Amino acid sequence: MITLADERAADLGVRLSAPTPDRAPDAVEIGMQLLASGELRLRSQRALPMSAAAEAHRLLEDGLVHDKLLLTTSPELAEMAE
Repeated sequence: MITLADERAADLGVRLSAPTPDRAPDAVEIGMQLLASGELRLRSQRALPMSAAAEAHRLLEDGLVHDKLLLTTSPELAEMAE
């Protein structure tokens, strides 16, 4: 997963943390167990081409979606997201 952040985030009072192996060494194992048991469910997602970025923003701002919107750069990535 890649998260993009504004390079001026710190100037705006936003703190980003850096992942390190010692911070949550069991996180992946615990997460997988929760997924397998059904206690944790992934939110649904919808993939849109990068050319639809304005439409994605409009949908989010208008509160018309409650799932994740992924902007993709290629049809292959869009298929992987579905």
